[in-house]
Amino acid sequence: MDGRPDDGQVADVLVEGGRVRTVSAEPLPVDGAAVIEGTGRILLPGFVDGHRHVWQTALRGLAGDWSLFEYLVHVRNVYSPRYTAADVHAGSYAGYLEALDAGITTVVDFSHAMRAPGHADAVVDAMQSSGIRGVLAYGMSHVPEPGENPLRAQVESTWRHDDVRRLRGGPLASDDGRVLLGLATADLGEFLPLQIVRRDLDLGRELGLRRITIHASHGAATRHARLVRRLHRAGLLGTDLLFAHGTGWSTDELRYLADSGAGVVSTPESELQMGMGLPVLARAQARGIPVGLGADVVSGNGGDLFAQMRLALQATRFSDNEQLARSGRVPAHLTLRAVDVLRAATVDGARAVGLGEVTGSITPGRAADLVLIRADGLATAPVNDAVGTVVLQATPATVETVLVGGEVVKRDGRLVGVDRQAAVAAVEKSRDRLLADVDPAAVAALERAFAATMPLDRTGAAMSRLAGAMLQHESTARRLLRTMQASFDRTRPE
Repeated sequence: MDGRPDDGQVADVLVEGGRVRTVSAEPLPVDGAAVIEGTGRILLPGFVDGHRHVWQTALRGLAGDWSLFEYLVHVRNVYSPRYTAADVHAGSYAGYLEALDAGITTVVDFSHAMRAPGHADAVVDAMQSSGIRGVLAYGMSHVPEPGENPLRAQVESTWRHDDVRRLRGGPLASDDGRVLLGLATADLGEFLPLQIVRRDLDLGRELGLRRITIHASHGAATRHARLVRRLHRAGLLGTDLLFAHGTGWSTDELRYLADSGAGVVSTPESELQMGMGLPVLARAQARGIPVGLGADVVSGNGGDLFAQMRLALQATRFSDNEQLARSGRVPAHLTLRAVDVLRAATVDGARAVGLGEVTGSITPGRAADLVLIRADGLATAPVNDAVGTVVLQATPATVETVLVGGEVVKRDGRLVGVDRQAAVAAVEKSRDRLLADVDPAAVAALERAFAATMPLDRTGAAMSRLAGAMLQHESTARRLLRTMQASFDRTRPE
């Protein structure tokens, strides 16, 4: 898959020094090399997960029935303040192993549970120990302590900027390693004056970080904030930015992104569940924007990209077909194709996250991040269309072999050199501590506080439109921030 899938081609691939050296339709001489037999298998580039909050692994399944509102209250404001560095390590390590097991060889970890510098060190250690290729997108979001106003603390807290500088000057100084440093702007950035968002962008650019990733346009919840338009007007868009979600973007905002060279990641499962809207993948691809896929929140959904490919594909098809059905028509042909979402999970996803010259395709010179999928089992045989088989039939259970940088990390269906029982025991121990003794009254108070800031009813929707208009100008954006801070102060739990 050198920029396009060679569907059904039989080939030998020679790996040397952790990189693909040769791809040949003719048999290559072995000359003492280790041989991984690929007969009856489908060879793919490793999947690229461009947006994942890996620390949430210990909360698996909790958010399965939650809206975006409930997720923000519980995961971000009830549980994340409870996280110790040990919790972050346990969840991150188990989450990286889960990703590798599913054929994901690269992950952008939007890690926004940073309560203290030790939390970042825990993520670095977990990522390096797992063997995955990754970008630690250091989360600039303030993690609120009980009774604290997150809107006020987000503006006043600056220690994370110092911690990013520490990592850049020390363990993640290199841009040539398997683990790279990135930055994730504040969760609340869409509702902050642009001068505060600029503070994070300036830091990432000063340090030359590979990617600065941003939550943007979660459908109706934040559509009117028009962050991309504000960044465009301020001249702050660029090729180093990676936007997640974007379900509510206007046509103009998509054009701004295409012109700037920024990347986009769609997370279909969480977007469809939590009321964010139709995944933006097809709209972004149509404008030539590099767009990838992400699992987002394993606290609510699964951690593989097979599900994300299928949901992106079929949700888009449903939307297109439904438009035809309203006028009494049926489609003669489907619009979005299986190959489009496979590209998003591999080569286009790598481009979106700034690693297009490193991984994402089986190309001489690229890292040997490779996956072999069994094509001779009951779930996949017979293979009549290799792309269709991967996208619509394969599952993590069919991922037999995984290589990262030429190193075999999964062989014969099992992770190599991993104590699975220890990893599970650690994350279960973390789960037990995190979920213990949650105060229902405090949760109810948080729900009331957040309800005052979200469009949960007609009044809230009208206020959201007004807030969006105020955000378009810095003076009124600052006034809006003060108003939201005061509103939260009145309703926050003691």
